[in-house]
Amino acid sequence: MAHEMEDRSRAAAGRAARRRQKQIQTIVIRLISLTVVLSLWRSRAAQVDPVLFTHAPKIAVAAVGMIGSGELWTYLWPSLVVLMIGLTLRR
Repeated sequence: MAHEMEDRSRAAAGRAARRRQKQIQTIVIRLISLTVVLSLWRSRAAQVDPVLFTHAPKIAVAAVGMIGSGELWTYLWPSLVVLMIGLTLRR
């Protein structure tokens, strides 16, 4: 009986270790993907007219400013309503 409990606890520890390893792999893959996308965005944005396509840091600064002033919600809310209506009607 004790041997069986020991096997179960070892199996549970192995599952937990595999789960942690999978979570770490997922985080690393997401970080690498984000880095690649932002790097490509930055390199391509330099080649295009800034009125049409701008750098990610400029967008982030503008977003923080709009969130702080409450302006973002003003413009985002109608778009979300239209999205919800569209998703509802699609069914």
